[in-house]
This record gives sequence, structure tokens and C-alpha cells, in this order.
Amino acid sequence: MTDPRQFLLKLTDNLNALLEKEAGYNADPPLPLHNQIADHRTAIRLTEQHLAGDLTAAEWQAELQPLLLAVAPHEAAQTIVDLLSQYVADQGAALRQTVGEQAGAIVAELLAAVQAHLRQQPTGAMIVTEFEQDPDTFHKPLAKTLRQALETTADLTAVLQTLLTRYRDALVESAEPGSAAGNITISGTGSAAQGRGARAVTATGGSIAIGGNAGGNITMGGRNKDDE
Repeated sequence: MTDPRQFLLKLTDNLNALLEKEAGYNADPPLPLHNQIADHRTAIRLTEQHLAGDLTAAEWQAELQPLLLAVAPHEAAQTIVDLLSQYVADQGAALRQTVGEQAGAIVAELLAAVQAHLRQQPTGAMIVTEFEQDPDTFHKPLAKTLRQALETTADLTAVLQTLLTRYRDALVESAEPGSAAGNITISGTGSAAQGRGARAVTATGGSIAIGGNAGGNITMGGRNKDDE
């Protein structure tokens, strides 16, 4: 993601241009233009919240993902291909471990949607095939091809926006307050908190105190004689 201050300036400029365009329609602007203006205003609000410290960088980027297709298609294509690269690298194993099974499954749907659309053209089909074999080398060509498709195909944009919204919601769900998904390892005396709003898991003298619910495995490494 680009620098948030520069991104905010770009969003503001784009919004002003859209508002000028809307004024030309008097009181009856087309619905796509109305929606685009609304998406820009939401993206501006989220970016301002991030700059004010009310949203972390990760939260800001997660909330922005479904909006990028409308407000910044270049960044949207890059974000989508970044996710697809992670998935293709090992069939989603590492990605699922990081973001959870539900979010990982949605990335698989995202990959299938991009593949299905781009394979309708010979060049797109070739790039998709090469990307599947070597995602690092063909990351940029796929991002460029996807960006061009997003600029010309409203149906693809709508499908991907729905999937990105579901992906964001799955990430939020996996970070429920007071819950921990996956594995937590604590060595010696320390603490860990996992999930938005979670309270720390603290290990002291061979015991742990947990605020909220913990799912998965919690492993404590005690001190041994070599550490003393």
C-alpha cells in the first residue's frame, strides 16, 4: 500500500473530479458514479482514521481492500495478485495458517475467478498458466493484465469486490475480541495477545493466565538448568 498521506491526497483529488462530473448531471447522476463517490468518501474516512491513530495499518488495509477496486484499481490489482501469489506458492497452506481456513478458502475463490476471466483471451490464458508455474516471475505481468481487465469489465470488478469484502469479513471474524486462533508459543516468562481486543496470555513461573477464550495449541517452554 502506498503512503497513507499521499493516498489521501490522491483520493481527495479524485473525489473532487467525481463531484464536478456529478454536478453536470444536475439532480440525476448515474448510479455507478454515485457509488464511486460514496466509495471515495468511505476510503477517505478510513485513511483519516488511520492517520489519526484510530486504525492500525493492518486494519486500514483490510477495510480498504473491497474499496480499492473502485478508488484505486492499480493498487487493487496489486493487492489481489499478492494474495494469489501467496496461495499459488504452496496451494494456500501457509496462507490458511496465517489468515485462517475461511479467509484462505476465499482466496482460492478469488484465484478461480481471476483464472476464469483471464483465460477467455489467449494472452490472459498464457499469463495465468505461467503464473501458476512461477508466481514470482509472472507476478507483474499478471497484475498488469488484471488491471487492464478491471478497467474494461464491470462484471469482473463486481465479482472481485464481493470476494474481497468476504475476505475482509473473514479476517475480522478470525480476530474476534478475546479469542485466539492457531498456535501460541511462550518461552520462559512472557506474554502474548492474539486477535483484535484480545487480552494477554501471560506465563509466569510455569503457569499461564488467559483473558478470554483460546483455541488451538498453547505451548510453554520452561526454563532449564542451562538457562540459569
